[in-house]
Amino acid sequence: MWFYVLSFCLAVSPIVAKEFVLTLGSGNFSAVVSRQKFIVVEFYAPWCGHCKTLYAEYEKAASILSRLDPPIPLAKVDSSNEVNIGITSQYEIKAFPTLKVFKDGGKVIQDYKGSLDAQGIVDYVKKLSGPASLEIKSTEDASHLIGNKKIVVVGVFHELAGEEFENFMVLAEKLRSKYEFGHTLDVKLLPLGEYSYTRPFLMLFKPFDELFVDFKDFKVDAMENFIEEASIPAMLFMNSSGELADTFRSNFRKVAEQYRRDGISFLLGDAENTEGAFQYYGLRSDQVPLIIIQKKDGEKYMKPNLEPDQLAAWVNNFKDGKVSAFKKSEPIPTENNEAVKVVVGENFEDTILNSPKNVLLEFYAPWCGKCKKLASILDKIALSLKTDTNVVIAKMIVPSKKNKSLMAYSSSSSSRNSGYDVFTSFSGEDVRVTFLTHFLKELDRKMIIAFKDNEIERGHSIGPKLIKAIEDSRIAVIVFSKNYSSSSWCLNELLEIVKCKKQLEQIVIPIFYNLDPSDVRKQEGEFGESFEKTCKNRTKDEIQRWREALTNVANIAGYRTGKPNDEAKLVEEIANNVLDKLMKLTPSKDFDEFFGIEEHIKELSVLLCLESQEVRMVGIWGATGIGKTTIARALFNRLYRHFQGRVFIDRAFISKSMDIYSRANPDDYNLKLHLQEKFLSKLLDKKNLEINDLDAVKERLKHMKVLIFIDDLDDQVVLEALACQTQWFGYGSRIIVITKDKHLLRAYGIDHIYEVLLPSKDLAIKMFCRSAFRQNSPPNGFIELSYEVVQRAGSLPLGLNILGSYLRGRNKEVWMEMMPGLRNKLDGKIEKTLRVSYDGLDSKDDQTIFRHIACIFNFETCSDIKKLLADSGLNVTNSLINLVDKSLIRIKPKQKTVEMHCLLQETGREIVRAQSVDDPGKREFLVDGKDIYDVLDDCCGTKKVLGISLDIDEIDELHLHVDAFKGMRNLRFLKLYTNTKISEKEDKLLLPKEFNYLPNTLRLLSWQRFPMRCMPSEFFPKYLVKLIMPGSKLEKLWEGVMPLQCLKTINLFGSQNLKEFPDLSLATSLETLSLGYCLSLVEVPSTIGYLNKLTYLNMLGCHNLETLPADINLKSLSHLILNGCSRLKIFPALSTNISELTLNLLAVEKFPSNLHLENLVYLIIQGMTSVKLWDGVKVLTSLKTMDLRDSKNLKEIPDLTMASNLLILNLRECLSLVELPSSIRNLHNLTELDMSGCTNLETFPNDVNLQSLKRINLARCTRLKIFPDISTNILELDLSQTAIEEVPWWIENFSRLKHLLMGKCNMLEHVFLNISKLKHLKSVDFSDCGRLTKARWNDYLSPVGTEEDIYKLQVPDEASTSLPINCVQQVELIFINCYKLNQEALIRQQLLLKKMILLGEEVPLYFTHRTIGSSMVIPLLNTLFSQQCFRFKACAVVDPKFLFPARRHQINIQVCCRLKGTCGNYFDYTDQPHCFSASKTDNYVYIFDCCFPLKEVNAPLAELDYDHVDIQFHLYDNYNHHKLKGCGIRLIEDDESSDDDDLSSETDYSDEYEETDDSDLGNETDYSEEYEDRDSSDLGIETDYSEEYEDHDRSDLGDEYDYSEDNEDNDLGLETDRSEECQDSDVETKRKRSSKRMRVNF
Repeated sequence: MWFYVLSFCLAVSPIVAKEFVLTLGSGNFSAVVSRQKFIVVEFYAPWCGHCKTLYAEYEKAASILSRLDPPIPLAKVDSSNEVNIGITSQYEIKAFPTLKVFKDGGKVIQDYKGSLDAQGIVDYVKKLSGPASLEIKSTEDASHLIGNKKIVVVGVFHELAGEEFENFMVLAEKLRSKYEFGHTLDVKLLPLGEYSYTRPFLMLFKPFDELFVDFKDFKVDAMENFIEEASIPAMLFMNSSGELADTFRSNFRKVAEQYRRDGISFLLGDAENTEGAFQYYGLRSDQVPLIIIQKKDGEKYMKPNLEPDQLAAWVNNFKDGKVSAFKKSEPIPTENNEAVKVVVGENFEDTILNSPKNVLLEFYAPWCGKCKKLASILDKIALSLKTDTNVVIAKMIVPSKKNKSLMAYSSSSSSRNSGYDVFTSFSGEDVRVTFLTHFLKELDRKMIIAFKDNEIERGHSIGPKLIKAIEDSRIAVIVFSKNYSSSSWCLNELLEIVKCKKQLEQIVIPIFYNLDPSDVRKQEGEFGESFEKTCKNRTKDEIQRWREALTNVANIAGYRTGKPNDEAKLVEEIANNVLDKLMKLTPSKDFDEFFGIEEHIKELSVLLCLESQEVRMVGIWGATGIGKTTIARALFNRLYRHFQGRVFIDRAFISKSMDIYSRANPDDYNLKLHLQEKFLSKLLDKKNLEINDLDAVKERLKHMKVLIFIDDLDDQVVLEALACQTQWFGYGSRIIVITKDKHLLRAYGIDHIYEVLLPSKDLAIKMFCRSAFRQNSPPNGFIELSYEVVQRAGSLPLGLNILGSYLRGRNKEVWMEMMPGLRNKLDGKIEKTLRVSYDGLDSKDDQTIFRHIACIFNFETCSDIKKLLADSGLNVTNSLINLVDKSLIRIKPKQKTVEMHCLLQETGREIVRAQSVDDPGKREFLVDGKDIYDVLDDCCGTKKVLGISLDIDEIDELHLHVDAFKGMRNLRFLKLYTNTKISEKEDKLLLPKEFNYLPNTLRLLSWQRFPMRCMPSEFFPKYLVKLIMPGSKLEKLWEGVMPLQCLKTINLFGSQNLKEFPDLSLATSLETLSLGYCLSLVEVPSTIGYLNKLTYLNMLGCHNLETLPADINLKSLSHLILNGCSRLKIFPALSTNISELTLNLLAVEKFPSNLHLENLVYLIIQGMTSVKLWDGVKVLTSLKTMDLRDSKNLKEIPDLTMASNLLILNLRECLSLVELPSSIRNLHNLTELDMSGCTNLETFPNDVNLQSLKRINLARCTRLKIFPDISTNILELDLSQTAIEEVPWWIENFSRLKHLLMGKCNMLEHVFLNISKLKHLKSVDFSDCGRLTKARWNDYLSPVGTEEDIYKLQVPDEASTSLPINCVQQVELIFINCYKLNQEALIRQQLLLKKMILLGEEVPLYFTHRTIGSSMVIPLLNTLFSQQCFRFKACAVVDPKFLFPARRHQINIQVCCRLKGTCGNYFDYTDQPHCFSASKTDNYVYIFDCCFPLKEVNAPLAELDYDHVDIQFHLYDNYNHHKLKGCGIRLIEDDESSDDDDLSSETDYSDEYEETDDSDLGNETDYSEEYEDRDSSDLGIETDYSEEYEDHDRSDLGDEYDYSEDNEDNDLGLETDRSEECQDSDVETKRKRSSKRMRVNF
């Protein structure tokens, strides 16, 4: 017996950019696990589809868990990697992915039993890593723990010590993954705990609140047995008020007494009062009375609709193993006579496992497009094998996977592109001219399209046109009349309709025209007589199918015609029913123009987890106008038809109820009753529903699967009244709450929250253009204007739609006239909508902080805002939290900067303007250029003004009055800035010489290009927190010493006239001091030594700085920048706490001996002039990066013995460096070494093996002759332009090598690459190696020689069918301009490689079929079809059409084949795309192998008369820079018959191919861009000082040096991303190949 399984529904999740999951392997597994108290490890395989699906969820969970205190690590092990086989075997990993939990350093190991979505992993891990048992100290603790959805074990003790308590904790740890545990000292805190006790005992609470049991034996085994047996008893459910209730009770007691000693505990439940148990087991009321037993392994055994005298016999049969476990299954089909049999859970064993026949079983999903395409092929195969009684072709629906839930819910019935709304099946002119005519006219009137068969000639069999009409109709209406069964045509129509009902979920409506439905159901009466006549001379099988179809349809609820006078009313009723069903079937197009909706729904599908039967509440949270309601409506339309009850509660619904009770208190009982009445009326579609208590929702919906959307929620009373608890609703229900207030969601325990973010710029422009132009992109002439409007709207969908509608239909001139108004004023509709959010803020503090941010603090850090408002009396921290919750601001997680959307900011500013419309000087803040100009010019500012923010570009030249600020005695914040480069600006603010006043109340003084030489003499900055004056004309700050105790930040960057360093002896709180490019500054005084809180000192570009104070220790200083201080000869030891030291282009000749660098993390000294850094050994244990590039005099790098944690060492262009010191052997963590351009480097240490080293760049080391052997774990090795003469054989030890670059190695003559051992190798570049004469790839290959010395290649028989399809190594070889290598021999050898790139203008003669176009036709030989696959070598010549920017990119070449026969039949196949690096100037010849499977797709292929193949080449180039100049192929059979080469097949290479790592197949990577761009994007800092004119951000330097964990998996993740751009993996490719459809015309 054979048994095949086809599966087609695979999914690959997108790869996350940054990894939080630890990567473990044989080298670090034990060390890492042994150090962890708790860690979860995933054992995976890169090719596994489920592992790929888990990737993003696992990474997301790791990110969340890493932020806990303490963090909880997640890790992974690549079980497909040979080096990890020991770990995989040790833990008996049998499937992927497998998750294990390791506790106490690996002493305790458990299987992971939680869900595999991110939140599920987080919840499970939190539960498992926390205490095994929770202490109950209050009734709230008890209520929280003991819910009605879980089994809870509670220990009651006199003290939390002693043997009983210790045994209880051991048990809790052992069973924590199955049950919840708690313990308490007070039994009265527990439900039903009102009694005294003398000794400890257990209480077990079940998921049905009326049942609990207790136990008093505290031995671990005894407690475990008690819990396991008592937690899932045998339960009898009956109606206590029923007639047989007493009989049931009596019989049940007898059975319980008889079998209690067999380990079965018995419980009796009242079906009317045990709703918790009913929900827990998923039972229905129509099954009562019933008995159910669930074993420990979860299997259920159930007997529904039980009789009292059946109890004992059923329990006895259960005990003897004669009762089958209850399986959730579709019902076994009543008819299963189709060629392809339908398999469900209940008949799986009989049909498949226990069948003596050979079975081909297809697992399919109804929503899968490929499955639909395969259906007709399976049907044809099944029909052709129908006479073979030993073969069964079958199909079975596979349940949908996680993250595919919404696709599964989009069933074929709703997405089918139907040609008709209704198909009518009838018989007889009497029906046609009476009922049917009226019915069709009514359908026409309602715009319902019905198929009309007037032109079809009826016969004995229905034709293809009619079958297609049935299949293309959404609803089938069958009019049964007395004559219907007299027509075999009608009966065959009925069979097709029943088939479409089953396969396509077609809706069927039966109408019994003057006929009793039972006559149709039983084929009786006149209908039955006609049927018997029709059945004469018919086969038994045909008659039986007719009968089953008639019975099936007659059992469907339909319509029965009665009196003739009622016919018109009935016709309208049926037509209305059809219309209603069509409305539900028709997919809404309301959201087709809302771009990005599918991405939102995809993300929400993960949170909704529709496969789960739990009741789940999900929140949709985001700012006003961001599209929450649109997303919710689209989601509702996608889901609603799959729930018993559904309702969308919008703002209007809530407002009506709230308006009626506007004077009532917020918690008014009548308000809640009213809300529930309206809610239930809408949900249940019952008018004037009345309820009397607030349990109504719970009572009516507890057994009902409902979908509830509550939109624009801003009042918790609504949620409390309508959906307070998940227990109110039946299993599988989903409640989606849409709000802009995150706190409302958290308050009700809604943890599954989807945040709606702004669309990308591309989506935003599409949204705007759809609104403004009714197209997806701007027309010519409107492109720049459109982008400006999108920027003005801040990409907010509300703004895009309103502005788009406002501008729609107007010409360009009108747009130009309107633009100034759009720039300067907020649209009224937008302001009105957004103002609601501000008015909804409950706290005055929140509103005040909102206005501060809108006018002054947007894009400031949280810490600076708190400092600047420290003495304001405002609760800043709480208000920031509230504004985030209300979606009014966002806080960037890394920089902690506050960001308010530009439209919300403008709304806030409009609110401030409204404070005094006519007199700006009386407003809280001044932000408009014109208003500020007037106030300063007229000196009319008042004490109400707290802040001024002026964009200097908005005003004309202004001569400030000496008293301009004197009226603003409370001014706290003064910001005068420009958005253009300071060097390009002329002063617009001119101060008189006698200007000497600024308010002493200032906390923030930010004034770019401050025009005075010294600060105003009457300004005493005792409250000043931030002083920002980049580009000022200051020569000194002030005379003498100022009270600066509050000052935190000084930024005088670019103040070129500053000669005197300010006396900061009283600025004891100063943290940041930026004096970069203060070119006149010569020295820094010793008073800097008082700045013990200073963390950041930047003196970049201070070219005249000569001295820094010695003998001081700035205890907090961690970041010091002295780049370009070219006169600084002596470098003092300023701090023992330095972590980042940047000293580029420094003239320091010697570093002090007392330099303390224990905390140094980043050392960047580019272009230094000295020959060495320091003498002796420094403690550098924290150092991660050392960058000494461009230090042309450097002859000796420091002793790195104590730098064991160094990750990055950059010595690029250190021209005087001859060798590396021996201390490099201590750099066990070094991952990257760059010595490119070290032209005097002659030797390289070969007696060390740095296991962590992954990347070495020795390009342009022109004297280097020895091939480096410093690490066997190298991933990338760049030896371009070196003097190396050969690639040695021992390079095979570099088992992880992926990329080898040796371009322009002019001395290179020999290459040996044993590719069979370099299993990870992806690309090798030998371009421009002019002396290269010999190259070998594997042990069994002879060299490729010169033209005069061509060696014969010994390759496997290319026609052999024993080779797997993708057996070749996946390597890209580049041999451009290698003139001494024989090109034809190279091409022949390419079979054993992945692909090859050569220089050339035309297709080489080696290819027997050539063309200058992109397609060709090739005749086929019959011998082809005896092979497993159709294989050939392909060649494409690609020409760059014109020069394009230097940055290299990729092209994709794809080959499509169509095998064609003489009868018109054909077979299509499209190969995977082949990705190559593109040339900028030259014609390249790209050569690759193509393989098209034959036998695995279509077994009888050879029987078909295919005689030729059409081959088409396609070139994909995103930039359209290239064109296909020519192409060619060489069939494998051509090589077989070649006289030129000895292509023997004597050697057996099967072992070589078996070693190939499938996880590598198909992953192509182009690293050319990395190597080309290294000069501009390498390891060091390319300093950009433009941002210094803004307030300093301390994360600047750290951002460019984030080398937290440069492990191999990061590289693998990068590789996966890139490979997906070019092609799918071979595993995926095989799947695609197996799903290709063969079309055969018979």
